Amino acid sequence: MFKLIDKTKFAISNEETRYFLNGLYFNLHNQENTNKLTLVATDGHRLAKFSYAIDKDIEQELGVIIPKKTIFELSKLLSDVDQDIEINLSSNKVVFLFDNLTFISKLIDGTFPDYNRVIPKENNNIVRVNRQKLLAAVDRVSTIANEKSPVIKFKFLKNIINLNTVNNENSTATEDISLEYDGNEFDIGFNSKYIMDIVNNLEDEEISINLKDNSSPILAQENSNSDLVYVLMPMRV
Repeated sequence: MFKLIDKTKFAISNEETRYFLNGLYFNLHNQENTNKLTLVATDGHRLAKFSYAIDKDIEQELGVIIPKKTIFELSKLLSDVDQDIEINLSSNKVVFLFDNLTFISKLIDGTFPDYNRVIPKENNNIVRVNRQKLLAAVDRVSTIANEKSPVIKFKFLKNIINLNTVNNENSTATEDISLEYDGNEFDIGFNSKYIMDIVNNLEDEEISINLKDNSSPILAQENSNSDLVYVLMPMRV
């Protein structure tokens, strides 16, 4: 449970006007004859989804939104717990039982958006890149990016990504990464912090980034775990 929460909580929104995004969505459902618990967080710019198969029978699909403060406190409590966790969900509260501890929280009264509609299905330009190389390059290029809008332009060419940015003082930074790519060539911009959050939470040596065009969201995953999905909206460059 700790890993599911830890890999998704960073995408919870802080925007108070969209209060239904100020928490982590717990969705009990059946998918392809498998009962699953899916955790989803989004702030409208990025989405994190992590699914886990469970043995318990599900009488009906249930979705609840657990407040951000509860999630971060729960994450601290679970960091050293190595045992099964019992979760009791109702329409207005959630109860976690583990390690002789009972943790109770109210729920956010709202409707979480249909996350399946946000996850792109036709991103056929597939980039396979070394995770550490990408992380290091984004980190270096982002050092001169504008603080308020730290956008980096990614130029996808045959077997190369060029990363570059220009700040308000017209300082520039650019770096190339060699990789496996034979898709369409185009430019697309991303918030450097959001890219680093996603790449940091993936673990494989090589990760996949699936793209459609320069105005559509991307899909980032690791080959070893198809249940962990990240979606990121592009920025204008």
